[in-house]
Amino acid sequence: MEYIIGVADGHDAGAALVDMKGTIHFAASEERFTRIKHQRGVPLHTLKHIKKYLQKLDQEDAVKAIAIGGIFRKEKRLKELVKAISYYFPRRPIVFIDHHLCHAASAFYTSGFQDAVIITLDAAGDGLSGSISVGKASSITTFQNFSYLDSIGDYFAGITEALGYKPMSDEHKVASMAAYADGTNLLEEMKALIDYDPKSLTFRNHLGVIGHRATKEILKRIKGLDPFEVAAAAQRWLETMVLRLIKDVLNTYPAKYLCFSGGVAGNVQLNMKIRNLAEIEDMWVFPHMGDGGLCVGAALELVTRYNKIDGAQNRYPRLSNLYLGPAFSEKDIMDAYSPFANTVQLKKVAPEDVIPKLLDQNLFVGLVNGRMEFGPRALGNRSLLANPTISQNQRLLNKRKGRPWFQPFAPTILYEYCPQYLENAFHSPFMTFAFRVTDVFAHSYPAVTHKDHTTRPQTLKNENQAFRSIIKNLSDMLGFNAVLNTSLNLHGEPIVNSPSDSLLVLKKRLIDALLINDYLIKISV
Repeated sequence: MEYIIGVADGHDAGAALVDMKGTIHFAASEERFTRIKHQRGVPLHTLKHIKKYLQKLDQEDAVKAIAIGGIFRKEKRLKELVKAISYYFPRRPIVFIDHHLCHAASAFYTSGFQDAVIITLDAAGDGLSGSISVGKASSITTFQNFSYLDSIGDYFAGITEALGYKPMSDEHKVASMAAYADGTNLLEEMKALIDYDPKSLTFRNHLGVIGHRATKEILKRIKGLDPFEVAAAAQRWLETMVLRLIKDVLNTYPAKYLCFSGGVAGNVQLNMKIRNLAEIEDMWVFPHMGDGGLCVGAALELVTRYNKIDGAQNRYPRLSNLYLGPAFSEKDIMDAYSPFANTVQLKKVAPEDVIPKLLDQNLFVGLVNGRMEFGPRALGNRSLLANPTISQNQRLLNKRKGRPWFQPFAPTILYEYCPQYLENAFHSPFMTFAFRVTDVFAHSYPAVTHKDHTTRPQTLKNENQAFRSIIKNLSDMLGFNAVLNTSLNLHGEPIVNSPSDSLLVLKKRLIDALLINDYLIKISV
């Protein structure tokens, strides 16, 4: 078997290992190892882990080539990147692939669709802020690009920064704020910043500047306004522009299926409204939609090119598994526990039996098990679990994590109960869509129901049997068919990777108890 390694070395750097059938064997973001959120630069630690992974399989020499997500590189950065790749995987061809083509490839080649319209939207990459393409089995044809100067992602990043949050990181906070206001009275102010032009299928930045200069101009215009009204207007205008664009694209290039990637695709409220368009039957959002997913897109695009040359057909199945990062051994657990032995208690348990009892006591529980998830969501292997039936848990957990009070939490729901709980329910295993919830859900699970009567669930079938067993026991023992599931990390830090990371979080009192595999760990009284 031969492999392609995909590498992203910019914002949210990382690497992925993909075989020639399009199967992803390993993928991780560098931040999980350095503990610096959205780590930039060469993903040295991730490349090292991929090398170890291949060595265990005795496949170290099976790497066919390296695919780099993005073309533009400054001299110093390029030299560092090539040096690192040559150190771990010497004498391999290196192919640089356009940023937005990587976004498009990550979405289309993991969607399971044989043909689809592909939209990518973000702040910027390789001088562009988005693209419109058509995917056909073994190829992606791009027919529209959006300039960085007319970036809808930069518009939302500017609003994010103007409201006092970190651009390229905290846009989800603005989307969360939007539920607490209407924003209609400020839509003209948003339209004066950026608009959609249907004739050219593009956006028009009326400010004429981008980045921090745009933020300064936005600050002048929103001074004295209610920040929640600003957020609501910004969100509504983003939705309006993107929905208009997609409708026009589908009118010109009719398609049953739509793929979406790039940072803007992280806006789950927007995704919900796109998914409900009458013009499409189904929609796929790549789960690591931001720049952290470029490594996968680059690898899949290069796999596809090689297969074309060889005359092989590219028929990739839909991505069904994001447990693609490193795992840990029993020795790793004991080594991590050793420095804390005098201050914590450790005992072997059955997690599926213990966790329901802990949640019934309204304790916050860390769950660390198996291979780490790839992407921004915790899906049961690096999760923080809490009782979703107690409304105060939303406020209490935000306080513990150091997050703003208005941010919602997401649930994991047993899939078979979704029709009772979600309007227009469908399987959403990676938390990429918001759903409007039924009154039954809102009444039963207030801690994971947002102000606007929506939630962003992980709907769980059999993707993670250990996690499913825990929730099934919650259902049998307490009557819960859902659990509050958020990422195991303090605010501003990456999701935990190792047992050591999770023990530090326990010591900082984010959680009351920690399950690492079948070990229950609590702080000694």
